[in-house]
Amino acid sequence: MRKTATGFFKQLLCGLFLFSQGINAQTTEGKFSVLVAEYEESSNVNLNQAIVRYCFEKGEMVRKEKLISVSTKKRGSKEDYVRFDLATNTLYKNRYIVAGNGPIVDIQTGKVVMEEKAQLVKCANDSIVFYTNDIFKGKYYSYYNTLTNTYQKIENLSYKPFLGQDVEVDYSSPPFKIYYYPIGAEKKLLIDNAGFVKKDKLKIPTYWLDNDNFIYPNYSNENGENIVTLYKVNVKKGKEKIASAKIDLPLDSAVNPLIYKNAANELVFASTATAKYVISLKEKKMTWQESENIGNGFTISLNEYRTSGRSIKYQGQEIGNYYCDYNRTKTANNIIVVPFEIVFKNEKYAQGIIVWNKDYRKWKSVDNPSVLGVIGIIEK
Repeated sequence: MRKTATGFFKQLLCGLFLFSQGINAQTTEGKFSVLVAEYEESSNVNLNQAIVRYCFEKGEMVRKEKLISVSTKKRGSKEDYVRFDLATNTLYKNRYIVAGNGPIVDIQTGKVVMEEKAQLVKCANDSIVFYTNDIFKGKYYSYYNTLTNTYQKIENLSYKPFLGQDVEVDYSSPPFKIYYYPIGAEKKLLIDNAGFVKKDKLKIPTYWLDNDNFIYPNYSNENGENIVTLYKVNVKKGKEKIASAKIDLPLDSAVNPLIYKNAANELVFASTATAKYVISLKEKKMTWQESENIGNGFTISLNEYRTSGRSIKYQGQEIGNYYCDYNRTKTANNIIVVPFEIVFKNEKYAQGIIVWNKDYRKWKSVDNPSVLGVIGIIEK
């Protein structure tokens, strides 16, 4: 768990925070700002958090200003209110911040404009769409309208914000199976042998390419080695092989494999946090990658070394080595903002952020152990 040098609650908040993905931005004469979430040390009861704007000019921070201060819990309530430290935060239209637990803050007015705790689905046009799956409230989609500043349920039961159809992996007995649930029809056995691996609570990812085609990893063991074969499946025509590779799959790991698109729009299969492959559907191959592409020409090495940390590169050239988490890093056009940590024995201590700008080709550190994370980068 990441720790800061002050207090239990700050250790907890810094340890849980995950940075959101990079926001594209342009700079004008080297001017840009970074939105940062901070823990307010003066707050002892409600554990306030603040959004602070760090303003940069010509590679240097020239000032900072507090935009909004919110409480993690409402007075007299034990339930979470607004939390920037629990999960990924999303900046939309350079104005609205969707907190990791769902509520929306408007940094222009300095107010919490939506208090509902829900899962963010997507941001599009004037709508911020959410999904709720609650034992008391039920399952439904909802949205916040940025034009009217209103929040309401989506009453259209056929509304579907995602690609794909309803499929389910059956883990009850080897080999795994995949069932397909066509609309208005009985379920269908789609894949009768979806592989098998002895791993507790394993979840096989299915990544939809469009409404009829998805990818999944098929696990097997050959001569004591774990093998993964990626298949592309069409719900009407069946499956075709993409590629195979020997993989590292720690059976005691709580982390499940994942298929996703990175910041460079590349399709990636992640067996573990340090074992990732870029998938080429056209060439039918999967290529081992040493670094995570975090967008805008920046990469960070998957492995972190005790003596030097992670290698950070811009357009293939190394620009620095730091102890950091690539999942908590943000990029913009010619800019990277990285969590800044030090390591003492086996513990990591958050120290603030470091910023690199191509125009001035130097790192600028902002030492502040109260920093919870970076929300976004905004052009001036």
